[in-house]
Amino acid sequence: MTFSLDMDFPSTDTIPPPPPNLPDSLSGPSEGCLGDTAIYTTDIPLGCSAEWYINNTIQGSDSGSMQVIWTDDGFYTISLYFNCNSGVSFVDSLETTVYDTPLNPGNIDGDNAVCEFTTHTYTTSVGLNESCEWYVAGELQSSADTFMVYSFGDAGDYLIEVWAVSNCGISNQSSFLMVHTAGLAPDPPAPIEGPDESCVGFTETYTTVVGPDEDCQWKVDNVIQATSEPFLELNWSSNGEYEIEVRAVTDCGSSNPTSMQVVVYETPLVDLGNDTTIYQGQSLILDAGNTGSQYFWSTGETTQTILVTVSDIYSVEVTNFCGDDTDSILVDVITAIHQLKEKNELIAFTRENLLFVETPNQIIEEMQISKLSGKVIYKGSGMRQTRLPGNGIYILKISTNKTTFTRKLLVLNN
Repeated sequence: MTFSLDMDFPSTDTIPPPPPNLPDSLSGPSEGCLGDTAIYTTDIPLGCSAEWYINNTIQGSDSGSMQVIWTDDGFYTISLYFNCNSGVSFVDSLETTVYDTPLNPGNIDGDNAVCEFTTHTYTTSVGLNESCEWYVAGELQSSADTFMVYSFGDAGDYLIEVWAVSNCGISNQSSFLMVHTAGLAPDPPAPIEGPDESCVGFTETYTTVVGPDEDCQWKVDNVIQATSEPFLELNWSSNGEYEIEVRAVTDCGSSNPTSMQVVVYETPLVDLGNDTTIYQGQSLILDAGNTGSQYFWSTGETTQTILVTVSDIYSVEVTNFCGDDTDSILVDVITAIHQLKEKNELIAFTRENLLFVETPNQIIEEMQISKLSGKVIYKGSGMRQTRLPGNGIYILKISTNKTTFTRKLLVLNN
């Protein structure tokens, strides 16, 4: 583009205000293409002349119109000033964008090997303010977007082409992709064979059956596995629920999936915590952990957690596919305020297999000794010396005329 004069843009700090009642606008196109002729016009007041500028460069015209032939693309600012008796005044400006002929579109992305009668999406890239013109096998498609969805028919070769299009024309060349369609997609594989329960650290094998000349695509929780064989070997490294999926794959595509769910457990490890004390009116939640297992509490409950409010030895057995584990805890409930002072007024100790019990200033009303399994080996009143069967853990329950004690005793003799 040639500008007729090369003068500096007027300095705004010396420009007087425009005379009263002057028009304050210009008109003309805000967009154009390379090679276009653009005409900008205004109404000039009596006694004034126009000064036209393009990107701060003064043009040759001093009339009410200016003609421009665009020779370069880009952004342009058209500015108008009036030169009157009072001086030069700014009137208006207009932004114009000039576009080049579209460049060739980007490569076409999408499947180049598909099955008969399947639908696929193809994408490309074009410049700003450009659209697309798609053709498949020479037939114009309806999409003007940068993506095109196409449903293939019979087996054969399909040429996909796309041109970039704008108000300034069409690209010189198209991008193209040759797509080959083969036979129908294979049938889904046979049901997956293999354990639907396993343990952390176990290695399991899962198998299926596909047709002749078909490969397998295995996924575990949507992650593609390395093998294409009709069997998959998995080493389970963490517990949880998993989905195994397999598809039959041929040159024309893949089948619908066959899947199965697998639950992976950890070998139970139960820890109810240390023996503890709570006050009357309080409660304690015991949690056996190992979610998804089976639970057998000494209270008869079968849930993962139980709520306790009374003194007792609570035990639980946890069982799942990988094994079982047990644990117990002594929960001592202080049943009265005076027990805060008298709580330690039980003296119980063993010497060899003899149990000695002292309750200063209290009368023993009932004493019970049982094994950790719950089997009672002594129940009576008033005894302060009792012989135990041998080494092990025992539960001692004593009711006096003032309070109740529950203790866990460990007997260990050489």
